[in-house]
Amino acid sequence: MHITLSADKRRAAATLMALVAASLPIINILNIICSTGADTLSDDYLVHLRNIAPILNGSFSPGNFLHDSFYRGHLMVFPTLLRIILARLTYWNAYVELFIGVGAAILTLFLIHNALTAHSRHQVRLWMWPALSVLIFSVSQVDQFTYGDASIPIGFSALGISFALWSMVRFGRSWTAGFLAVAGAWLVIWSWDRAVHRPIDTVDRAGHLRQHVADAHPMSADYRAAADQCVFPAHLPVRYFMRGMMKAPARN
Repeated sequence: MHITLSADKRRAAATLMALVAASLPIINILNIICSTGADTLSDDYLVHLRNIAPILNGSFSPGNFLHDSFYRGHLMVFPTLLRIILARLTYWNAYVELFIGVGAAILTLFLIHNALTAHSRHQVRLWMWPALSVLIFSVSQVDQFTYGDASIPIGFSALGISFALWSMVRFGRSWTAGFLAVAGAWLVIWSWDRAVHRPIDTVDRAGHLRQHVADAHPMSADYRAAADQCVFPAHLPVRYFMRGMMKAPARN
């Protein structure tokens, strides 16, 4: 007996197949997280106790937070804030931290997909879901998903980059795109990045701010790096969009 499906049913079936295929890599990573290891933090986390322990026992000085968020040149403001919250609410449950890392990767998947398929046909948008899911949630990345000290900083950085690129694609050369790209860049810089602060020397205002902070704290190189990384995220996206709007041809 030959059964002919209508166009709507074929589309619904294709959508279901694509979504199932896209969810399989995510389910596989979640299965690995849930079935491997235990709720025990790595000894690598000892370096983060300088922030966590004083906050929990009430002896923390807020003025030291930015300085103490540095780890081998990395400014980890957002991961540190997250760990403080987890330590307070979940007794720093390792699984909660890993699940948040997976959640950041899922958001990254949505942003990358939306940016790449903004002007694509339905079938391309549909089957791009499993293609990107396989790449982002590949088992070759399992070390990131099963280790919170990599999952959170790297996951937040990837999310920030994806958000900045998505804003540029979706909003073009506009102030909205510029502000959103700056927000994404700040998430990257304050989550893990360490080397991108060097081009800030080309911006006079940022250079003055960096020098002011360095003069106020002459004995600490970390404060100089902090000034660079606090200001740099607003540098490239803003210059990019301002230059584009100034040079854009007038429309009739």
